[in-house]
Amino acid sequence: MSDVIRLARHAHHYLAIFDKDKALALYHTKRLASPGQRIVLYAKDRGCSNPGCTVAGYYCEVHHVTDYSKCHSTDV
Repeated sequence: MSDVIRLARHAHHYLAIFDKDKALALYHTKRLASPGQRIVLYAKDRGCSNPGCTVAGYYCEVHHVTDYSKCHSTDV
């Protein structure tokens, strides 16, 4: 068990929530969106989420709806 705890302190911690085979949410403790969170956003929004914008997700930047300095989390 001590080896598991020692290894975990260097890990990137994620919490993924699923409903059967469907991913509902992916959380982690870093400010920037992880590659996994970006994939979830590309799949969910199919591109820019600004109303009327048609820019593909590959060309979009990921941002926080609530400023990170206020929420201290990067969640999808």
